[in-house]
Amino acid sequence: MGIATIASYRNSSLFDVLGLDDLIISDCFSGAESDLCGLTYEDIEKRIQKAHFEAYYDDKTMFPINMGGFYKYLDGNEFHDYSPEVTQAIHNKNLEDENIHDFDKLKNLVENRDKKFIRDFFKFKSDKSSINISEV
Repeated sequence: MGIATIASYRNSSLFDVLGLDDLIISDCFSGAESDLCGLTYEDIEKRIQKAHFEAYYDDKTMFPINMGGFYKYLDGNEFHDYSPEVTQAIHNKNLEDENIHDFDKLKNLVENRDKKFIRDFFKFKSDKSSINISEV
């Protein structure tokens, strides 16, 4: 469960806050818990200033507001998990034929992508030895 705006929060204290600095949490979400801090007021201000500059002063952009995001790829903009290269690798006809080289290309694209999701920042360690895939 998540929230999109501060107005959605309504002091319910039902949510953990992810990706905001402790000062913002104490100012705006008193009583909420945070195990993963992040953006500060200054970081948010920089993002607002950048978006404002791009919308009003940057003549290099096609759209007045940056249209990039999680689901929309724009060449040269923010990192995007679903770039054309990844999408083409997923839809590669040879994957259906179980061609290991084509799967390795897709695997490499996914494993070596930029960090975007919380899970991308974790490295799992285990004291157990790996087992053969045939035993799974």
